[in-house]
Amino acid sequence: MDIFKTIFAIDISLGSVCNLHEEVSRALEPSYEEIKKALPQQSVVNVDETGWRSMGRCVWLWIFVAPSLAFFTLAPSRRAHVLKGVLGDIFRGILCSDRFSAYGRYHKGLRQICWAHVIREIKGIRHACRSPDAARFSRWMLSEIGRMFALFHAFRSELLDRQALVQKSVPLRARMSNCLQTYELSVDPDVARMARGLLKYWNCLFTFLEHDGVEPTNNAAERGVRPAVQWRKICFGNQSPEGELLTARLLTVTKTCLFQRKNPFHHLVEALNAYRCGLAHPSLVNSSR
Repeated sequence: MDIFKTIFAIDISLGSVCNLHEEVSRALEPSYEEIKKALPQQSVVNVDETGWRSMGRCVWLWIFVAPSLAFFTLAPSRRAHVLKGVLGDIFRGILCSDRFSAYGRYHKGLRQICWAHVIREIKGIRHACRSPDAARFSRWMLSEIGRMFALFHAFRSELLDRQALVQKSVPLRARMSNCLQTYELSVDPDVARMARGLLKYWNCLFTFLEHDGVEPTNNAAERGVRPAVQWRKICFGNQSPEGELLTARLLTVTKTCLFQRKNPFHHLVEALNAYRCGLAHPSLVNSSR
């Protein structure tokens, strides 16, 4: 308020600011609900979640990312019912995420486990180096993972086609499987736990090799939620359910605009004008197709 008075010579009260927040939230509601409705029809969705503060308690900020779309929601838990509330009882596309158990409980179809998380965990085992098995296991797995990513980068650079990518990955996957089976009964509990965990999710590790639009990492969701994480560090969270809605709607619309290379501020102005004049809201779903 002091900034508005000092820079713009506008004297505005705290109540007016709160009223404007509520008006913006209502103006963005149609775009927010439209994006939510479009998500279950997407062929690939990346999902992640992070902590958030609201009314003095810890809640969870979820992000769902599809090509040209992003959707945020705040929920009191990390359970599978949040996924069901956004993607429906059954999601028929490919779900990309980390190995958090809620994703497996919800989605029984095709999944892609994030290799960036796997690499971090294996590097953690290597740096801890509590046993000879830790050194040998991490060195073996990281070298095979490096070869796998080299293949994928060659494919993205159009040096390989999809068929060649899959064929050249066959011996690589066989060596990875051999490594995991060799160390699943290791005397080092961290190595054994990692090996068993990757064998459990084996069918979810290589979806990206055979399906268009699927990346080997969950970076799309992690990069998408990063601005919210930075915002969390300098704000006090939310103090009301209405504030939670405003946060989710602002993050959803602004991130979707950025994905579509649109100016978020221009869209906010357009949405607010449409709301005040009773006009149709500017769609972010139709323009993403």
